Amino acid sequence: MPIRAQMSERQAADAKHRKQRSGPRRAAATPPTNGTPLVDRSRLIKLALSPGAPDIVVLQAPAGFGKSTLMRQIEQTLTQAGSGMTGWITLDKRDNDRRWHAEHLRQLIDALKAPTTPANGSGAPPVQDADTSKSHLQRSDWFISELLSIGDNVTLFIDEFEAVTDKSILLFWKELLHRIPKGIRIIISSRNIPEIGIARLLVGNKLLVLTSEELSFTKEETNDFFKKNIDSDLHDAEIDTIYRRSEGWPAAVQLFNLGVSYYGRHETLNDFEHGCPQALTEYLKDCVLSGLPEGDRDFLLQIAILDKLNGKLCDHVLGRDDCTLKISELEKNGLFIHPLDQDHEWHRMHGLFADLLIKENAVRRSFDPIPLHKKAAEWFFANEKYEDAIRHAVEARDYPLAAEILKRWGSILIANGEMATVARWADLIPAEYITSDTDLAVRVAWAMIFLRRRRQVRLILDSLSNADQHCKLRVVLAVSDMSSDNLKAALPRAEAAVAQFMPSDEFAAFEGATAAKIVAYGDLHRGNFNGALEGLMLARSLNEGTGASLSAGYTACFEGAVLLLEGKTLEAARCVRNGLEAQQKILDSTYLSGVLATCYLWILYERNDIDGAAEVLSEYGDILGDTTAPDFFAIGQICHSRILTIQGDGNSAKEILDKARFSAMRNDWKRIEQLLLIEQARHDRMLLTSGAVDRALSYLADMKRDNGYWVSPTEHLIAPTINILKNSCSEAQENSYSAKPPSAQECPPSNKYCMIQNHTCRAIYYYHRNDNIMAQRQLRRALDTVRSTGLIRAMMDYGQDVNNIASDIFNNYSDNDKEDYKNIFDDVFNSTYTKISKDEKPFTNEIFTSKEMEVIPYLKSPLSNKKIAREMMVSENTIKYHIKNIYAKLNVSTRNEVYSALNKLDERR
Repeated sequence: MPIRAQMSERQAADAKHRKQRSGPRRAAATPPTNGTPLVDRSRLIKLALSPGAPDIVVLQAPAGFGKSTLMRQIEQTLTQAGSGMTGWITLDKRDNDRRWHAEHLRQLIDALKAPTTPANGSGAPPVQDADTSKSHLQRSDWFISELLSIGDNVTLFIDEFEAVTDKSILLFWKELLHRIPKGIRIIISSRNIPEIGIARLLVGNKLLVLTSEELSFTKEETNDFFKKNIDSDLHDAEIDTIYRRSEGWPAAVQLFNLGVSYYGRHETLNDFEHGCPQALTEYLKDCVLSGLPEGDRDFLLQIAILDKLNGKLCDHVLGRDDCTLKISELEKNGLFIHPLDQDHEWHRMHGLFADLLIKENAVRRSFDPIPLHKKAAEWFFANEKYEDAIRHAVEARDYPLAAEILKRWGSILIANGEMATVARWADLIPAEYITSDTDLAVRVAWAMIFLRRRRQVRLILDSLSNADQHCKLRVVLAVSDMSSDNLKAALPRAEAAVAQFMPSDEFAAFEGATAAKIVAYGDLHRGNFNGALEGLMLARSLNEGTGASLSAGYTACFEGAVLLLEGKTLEAARCVRNGLEAQQKILDSTYLSGVLATCYLWILYERNDIDGAAEVLSEYGDILGDTTAPDFFAIGQICHSRILTIQGDGNSAKEILDKARFSAMRNDWKRIEQLLLIEQARHDRMLLTSGAVDRALSYLADMKRDNGYWVSPTEHLIAPTINILKNSCSEAQENSYSAKPPSAQECPPSNKYCMIQNHTCRAIYYYHRNDNIMAQRQLRRALDTVRSTGLIRAMMDYGQDVNNIASDIFNNYSDNDKEDYKNIFDDVFNSTYTKISKDEKPFTNEIFTSKEMEVIPYLKSPLSNKKIAREMMVSENTIKYHIKNIYAKLNVSTRNEVYSALNKLDERR
C-alpha cells in the first residue's frame, strides 16, 4: 500500500475519532494506549523521577519527538512501582472555553477519586464569565484542594498543552504551577513554549524543561529501535547515516522504518542521505505545513536557503523589518527552529525540515533563490562571516564576489594552516577568476603547496608573469621550492623578500615571517646556529599581533631543531611542547600539529625517552607525514620506525619506511627517498646485496661535494646508519677502518650533536684498529657530551661497537665514575639495536667478546645474575648487558637454549 494512501486512512480514522469525542469527555486516570513503546527512554525517565527532581516537568519540542510516548513510559514506571495515583488529560482547542475547561478538570478529578469516593463526584469548579482578577485564583484553589483530598502522591499528565491560547486559562495554569504543593507532580507536553511563567519556575528550581535536544534519540537508542523493528540487521554505517540525517528526531527514525517496508532499504537510505524521504515529506506536509498560516509558510519557504538564521540577516534578504520577532514566534510555536546560542540571536532549521522546504521551492516556478543567495552573501561578507558568504556567493554564481571573499578570508585561513578550506572553495571558482587576481592566486598557491597538489601550483604560478621579479610572489615561490626539497633555490628568494620587506598588512607580515624562517632554516643547514636563532627571532617579532598559528608553529619547530643540535634538549623539548599546546584545534588541517609533533618526537627519541615518544606516537602518529618540510617528514617516519623496532615490532617498523619511501617517490623528493632507503637497510638485508645502498651513498656524496658544510636535520639523524652501512657493505668492508679517522673539525663547535657523532666514529675507528686506549678516550669524550646534553641516541645508534667500548670503559671506571655515568650506561647496556650484515655475521670481528666468553660458562649454573656479578666482581647491570648480547647473537631467549645453540654453531663450523 502506498504511504500516501495509508496516511490518508489514518487521518480519516483520527477525524472519525475526533467526531466521536465532540461531546463531553471523561478524562481517564491512565493514558491512552498506543502499543508497547519500542525504545526504552530510561535516561529521560530518571531525569524526571530522580530524587530531588523538580515537581513540574515540561516536555517542549516540535511534532514527532515522542513527548506523549515518553509520558506513557513515565506513567507505566510509576504504576509498576506503586508510586501513588496518576491522571491524564489531552487538551485541544475546546479547552480555550473556560466552562469546557472547568468541566474537563472536574472529569479528571472524578476519575482520580473514582476508586475511593462515592459517586456524588467532586463538585463543580468555580467558573465566571467575566475575566476577573480572582477567577483563576478561585479555580486553582479548588483544584489544589481536590488534589490534596485524593492524597499527597499524585502525578498529572497534561498532553498537547500548545492547544491552550486563552489568557485566562493560561493564567490559571500559571498560578496553579506556582502554588502546587509538595507531593503533587505535573508533567506537561507542548509543541511550543507554554506561557506559564517558566523563568520564575526555573529560578525557584521548581521546573525541569526537556527540549528537543534531550528528547532526540541517542545513537544507542537509535540502534535499539532498529533491533526491535527491522528483521534484517542494518550495518553500523547505515545507522550512522540515519542518525546523522535525522539528528535523532524520533518521528524521522520511525518513518525510515516505515519507508523500508514500502520502498526498500537502499532507496530509503538514499533518500535519507540526499534529502527528505517520501514518508517523512508527507508527514511534515500533513502534520506541519498544511496547518500553517500562509504568511508563516511563505516565510519558512524563503528562509530555507539559509543554514543559520538571524533577524537582521533575514530582514536584509527578504526586505522586511520584523524577522527577529517572526523567528522568535516560529521557535516558540515549535516549528523546527532551534537556537544556536544562549541569547537566541542565531537559529537553525532542522535539516530534514529545511530539505522539505527546498523541495517545495523547487516545484514552485515563481520561486527564484539566486537573488536571495546573493543578498545573503552580501550580508555575511559585510559582517565578516566569510564561510557563509562564499557559500551563498557560489550558489548565486556570483564568482567575482566569491573570489573577493576568498581573497580576504584566505589570508586568515592560510596564516592558521586551514589549507583544505581554501582549496575546497577555490575548486568551486572558475580558474580565470583566481589567476586574474595576483593576491588571490598567491593565497590559493599557498594552499595547494601544503596539500602537495603540485600540478595546480605550477598552473597558478606559471600564469603569473615576471614571478621572480614580483615581490608579492617571492615568498610563495620560496615555499614552493622548499616543499620541493630545493632549499638552495628557496634561499635567494627568501633573502630578497626579507631585505625588501614592507609591513603593509597582516598577511604581508605573515609572509615576511615565513621568509625569515626559510633563511633561518638555511643557517641551520650551514651550522650557523646563532644566525638561525636571530632569523627565528625576527620571524617571531613579525608574527606578533597577526595571530598566524602556522607561522608560530613552524618557528617553534625550527627553533626546537636548532636547540636540539646545540645540545639544549630540555629547552628544545619545552619550546616545541609549548608550540604544540598553543596550537588550537583546526578542523581541516594537521600541518601545524604534524610538524611540531615530529620535532617533539625527535627530541624525545634522542633523549632515549621511549615511553614519552610512544605517547606522542599514540596521539600524533597518523599525522607525522602532514608537513610540507621534506626533512621533517623523513625525521618523523625514521623516528617512528626506530621506536617500533625498540619496542620489538620490526614488521610495523619496516612497513612505516616502505610507505614513507613511496610518499617520497610520489612527491619527487629524491634525496629523502635515498635517505629512507639507507634507513631501510637496517631492516632489510637484501638491500645490502642489491647495490641500492651503494648507489644511495654515492648520490648523497655527490650532493655534498663542493658545497662546504651543509647538513640537513635528516642527515644528522641518519649519520649512524650511514656509518654502519659503510663498514658493512661490499668493497667498503675490507678497508673501511684503514683510512684516517673522521676529523673533529667537520662540524661547528656549537653543534654538540655532531660532536658526539664525531667522537663516536673516531672511537669505533680506533676500536677496529685494536687501539683500545684511543677508542676509550674518544668515547669518553662522547660520553661527557652526552651527560651534559642528554643526546644519548646520537651515540647509542652506532650499534654494537659502542656497547663493546662502553663495556670496557665501565669496567675500568672507579665506583664514583660509574655512579656519575650510571644513567647513561644503563641506557647503553639495555638498548635495543637492529643489526645489519650481508651474511648474518655480527658487526664485530669475533662472535663473542672476551667478557661474553667469561660469562657463558656461568649460564649453565643455577647462579642468579647478582651472584654471577659477585663472582666476576662486576655490577649486575654489566652481567645483564652481556647476557642480553649473548642471547641476541645466538637468537635464543633462555639459558637452557644457550648451550644447544653453541653446539649447533660448533657443528656448522
